[in-house]
Amino acid sequence: MTSSPPTVFRHTASADRPPPGGSFGLAPELLTKARARVRWFAVAMTVMSLIGVAYTLTWRTMGLLDQQAYVRQLLVFGVNAAVAGAVWWLVRTTRFSDSRVLHLGLFLEFWICLGAAIGTNMATYAEQGVMGQLSWVTPVIILFPLIVPYPPRRMLVVSLIVACTEPISVLIMWFTLEIPRDPRHFEVAIQPVLAAGLAYFAARVIWGLSVEVTRARRIGSYSLEELLGRGGMGEVWRASHKLLARPAAVKLIHPEVLAYDSTGAQAALMRFEQEAQATASLRSPHTIELYDFGRAEDGSFYYVMELLEGLDLSTLVEKYGPQEPARVTSLLMQACHSLEEAHRAGLIHRDVKPANMFVCRYGIDDDFVKVLDFGMVKTRGDSESGGVKLSADHSVFGTPAFMAPEQVVGDDDIDGRTDLYALGCVGYWLLTGQYVFPARTAPEMMALHLRESPEPPSALSPLPLPAGLEQLILRCLEKDPELRPQSADEVAARLSECPVEPAWTAERAREWWDTHSAG
Repeated sequence: MTSSPPTVFRHTASADRPPPGGSFGLAPELLTKARARVRWFAVAMTVMSLIGVAYTLTWRTMGLLDQQAYVRQLLVFGVNAAVAGAVWWLVRTTRFSDSRVLHLGLFLEFWICLGAAIGTNMATYAEQGVMGQLSWVTPVIILFPLIVPYPPRRMLVVSLIVACTEPISVLIMWFTLEIPRDPRHFEVAIQPVLAAGLAYFAARVIWGLSVEVTRARRIGSYSLEELLGRGGMGEVWRASHKLLARPAAVKLIHPEVLAYDSTGAQAALMRFEQEAQATASLRSPHTIELYDFGRAEDGSFYYVMELLEGLDLSTLVEKYGPQEPARVTSLLMQACHSLEEAHRAGLIHRDVKPANMFVCRYGIDDDFVKVLDFGMVKTRGDSESGGVKLSADHSVFGTPAFMAPEQVVGDDDIDGRTDLYALGCVGYWLLTGQYVFPARTAPEMMALHLRESPEPPSALSPLPLPAGLEQLILRCLEKDPELRPQSADEVAARLSECPVEPAWTAERAREWWDTHSAG
């Protein structure tokens, strides 16, 4: 863990040197926008080509085109519409990577410009007896870098190739229509070449933007690649280390979120640091692992965690329904391993809930549980330090559906048995797919936790429940902490004694993950 704010790693990138991250070094958000723009560019080109077909039919009806010119233009515009439509369809499919989409965009630019050069020049000559001074090639070359970001030098090469479509169209008309040579044809051919130069400078601007975006998205030695989630206090990103191959998750709190109140901001940042320190102090394999912690140059506070591939227990039940008792037993026992270590260290989680428990494939293990988010952790018997109280007296922390009665009343003298009550709520959710006390509002739900007795989970579960498992869940849900199990180890021991058939074996777990491809 880093004790002092680390220096943000800066990548030196020129206008032509690709910045790190994404295809061709483009930042992921620019790639996403480029993909959408290529799709809309294809739609626009399809519509324009179909308009060209309509004009060709109209001119033929008016007698402005002979049979040979009519067939030629109809073929050019028709093929262009078909190609643009095909590109639109291909870009929509997920089978094409971002880099392939960029290539498709460049191919479409060339093909459309070739058709536009031939079609426009032929149509103008057929209508007016002279070649036009400007076709669609020049504006397309200039505007295309704003649609599809590409390395500047590569864009220059591609733009020069596309610019060749204009002289190609002139040569085709010279030799097929036998039009007289005219010095003005040189102007038609040279305009796109000048446009290629403008396209190069436009590409430099877009590329510079990508460099700045990439720099801004670097935290310490990590590059932020994909936003995984956003909450009231910050964001979680998928990230990669500049040297190590392993991916990571970076949790951020942006300084502007905390700017409203300096005292509150200081308390929130101390709590954020406390979360990082608490997580880093734990060694249970069932606790999320912390890699780094610090403050970036822009004032953001962050910590870097291992990236897990799977789903939280809330999503598990929402997606696949109540879980069989044997699996629930296995999941709760693993969570107990994490909580027991925390409780022995004097740490109380205070926000144990399905969304903070993640089940995943972890190395060679299937159905492996990780306990997340120690953001509301409390050190038992410790006063708030640093001259700033991290919470007001009798403050209520937690999630209403999973709060022990002592949390509801804001009791400061809580211990690990508070987390065991919440763990009972988690078991209830896994077995039934319902909260212990469904309610319309949070205050109503908290009041029910304080006064009402829960309905036995067997009355709500679609599967038969072992009596021992149900009794243990109900014991965890006792209002009086003295009547609950006194430690997570005790809960784990009682879970191991519950006869549950068929057992949840490693083979069954692997089969479930192979079948559902969860995560």
